[in-house]
Amino acid sequence: MAQPKPLFIPWLKQQIDSGRYPGVQWVNQERTKFSIPWKHALRQDSNSDDILIFKAWAQTSAGSNGQISGDHSVWKRNFRSALRARGFKIVEDNKNDAANPHKIFMWPDDSQSGASTTDSPVCNSDVSLGGTLYLGEDELFPCGSPQPDLLQHCLAGLNIAESQPGTRFIN
Repeated sequence: MAQPKPLFIPWLKQQIDSGRYPGVQWVNQERTKFSIPWKHALRQDSNSDDILIFKAWAQTSAGSNGQISGDHSVWKRNFRSALRARGFKIVEDNKNDAANPHKIFMWPDDSQSGASTTDSPVCNSDVSLGGTLYLGEDELFPCGSPQPDLLQHCLAGLNIAESQPGTRFIN
């Protein structure tokens, strides 16, 4: 059986705590901000240590075979994408610093504080699946029937508009 891909946030915390990667470190006592070296590969002073954290995530996320594809730019892009997808924010972008090119990121609030994912906007009650794939309405909404406009409430913050025929949206 294949090993599941590790979760990025616990993996990253472990890597920062380990001290194995030069320049990858906490920058405050609260451990809410950390620094990652961010040197461009074409710099004359770049070396293999500059990409170790990116390569480590590429190997880890490759799964049990450990075969990584792409080069250092792909590893860095995938690492950056993982940071963004999990809510990490750039606090300082010092990638153009001649002496020490790096970026400082803020740890996402929910993962740092250990916030519970069981809080529900509907009724704020714990729901245990207990191994069941399908839930009845009373298990899904333990505080009673769902609010009739719950979907509208959830979608209110999205910028959704009807498109005209033939209109393409470009990101």
